[in-house]
Amino acid sequence: MSAEWLVMHGHALLCAVDASSAPDTPADMRAIDADLDFRFSSLLPAGTRTATRGARARFDFGLPPERIAGAARPAPAQLAAPRNPMLRVRGSVRDPAGRWQPRQFDVRLAAGAIVPLPLYPAPSGTPASSGGRLFGSLRLPNGAAAAWARLELRVTVAPGRSVSAVAQADGNGDFVLAAARVPLPPANVASFPAELRVFHRGGSWPDGLNPDTQQPWTLLSATADSFAEVYAFDFPPGAALRPLGFQRQTLVIRAPQP
Repeated sequence: MSAEWLVMHGHALLCAVDASSAPDTPADMRAIDADLDFRFSSLLPAGTRTATRGARARFDFGLPPERIAGAARPAPAQLAAPRNPMLRVRGSVRDPAGRWQPRQFDVRLAAGAIVPLPLYPAPSGTPASSGGRLFGSLRLPNGAAAAWARLELRVTVAPGRSVSAVAQADGNGDFVLAAARVPLPPANVASFPAELRVFHRGGSWPDGLNPDTQQPWTLLSATADSFAEVYAFDFPPGAALRPLGFQRQTLVIRAPQP
């Protein structure tokens, strides 16, 4: 009886991960434990099969199994997933429980790939943080909600060293950003210098948008009637702060002006 190895190739995984768990390193983001609702809007190639479970979507390219003769373990090159085909998948994902913000996506998957899909905690699902937090509402200059805009906080905790935290506003422009990675300051320091940036995309997005398509927007200063790329302020670790625009009860943003 001849021996052979049966090698199954041709599948990829799309895995939802917590964007706030490792803001600077997508590969290190923590996997999400939730039953998500994936919807695929693109027409997938014939023979492609999909299956979703929890926070993962599996794509089977429909490639036949490869048979390798011999009892010895195949070489790594023989076990490697084929470079093609490349699958483009577009769609949306939402959390029926409302703990994670919905989003659209447009990704490319290679056979054998595990691709992270960052999601942001909803304001109600953002955990408390000993490092402090920001909360409030994002508005456009006309008063409309800046739905699904993303926020990035960077805090300088020592010369040449900073930590970051991220969040995403909900459909009403409301946000809660947990600064979990901000340490307690030295005894002689009351606060750290911080900068807040916002990313957005014009238009109406009732069901969430693709964060990958957002661009930096400018923010109304707290002290003057002017917009800038960053909102600079002093951040006391452990505090809950509500950043506001000049003579406003919200944080106002607008697209960069030509």
